[in-house]
Amino acid sequence: MKLPGGLPNRRVLQFFRQRTTREHSLVAPLQKAEPDYPRVSGGSIWRPLESLLRKWKIARFRHNIEHALALHKRGEARKDGLTLDQASIRLDIAWRTRDIHPWDRDDPPEKQAALFVQQSLEDTDAAITRLFDTLPQVDSIHLKVLDHHSEKIIMAGTVHRSSSFSSSSPSVKMRLVNRGIELGLVGSQFEPLQDNDEPGQY
Repeated sequence: MKLPGGLPNRRVLQFFRQRTTREHSLVAPLQKAEPDYPRVSGGSIWRPLESLLRKWKIARFRHNIEHALALHKRGEARKDGLTLDQASIRLDIAWRTRDIHPWDRDDPPEKQAALFVQQSLEDTDAAITRLFDTLPQVDSIHLKVLDHHSEKIIMAGTVHRSSSFSSSSPSVKMRLVNRGIELGLVGSQFEPLQDNDEPGQY
């Protein structure tokens, strides 16, 4: 029942107050009994698994090579095969840069050029790291970075895994140079590098 004016009477309010108190008394012990599990960030959970997966990929890669060299397993009468001494994989890759963010395309040309250089350097540095992380079998990366407009080579070189993470310079430009990347930088703008496909060159 409601009193004049649409307000509930005292009995209705008392009923709902008692019901709410009783429900809370039933739920509270369950809430207290819930174990307090430690919270662990997603990165720390998956990091050991990713490390194990990389080791498994490397071991499987070596096993496949050794299996291919086991010539005696193809039906030969002799019991010996070829013994693996060493093996390495070089990834040859080329990609085009991306343009600066649309928000920055109304800036003066000089600022756009500087933003494009910084973005391209950071993209290349991140791509090298991600390629080595994703492809644990790869020992070196021979790369070319093409300007997305002119399609001219503006960065190139060969990065070895052993030296990829040795540079701790806060400057992305110096990190790339220390990794073995030649930059076609003239001031705050890129200039094309000479394409050279000879071994050991870009």
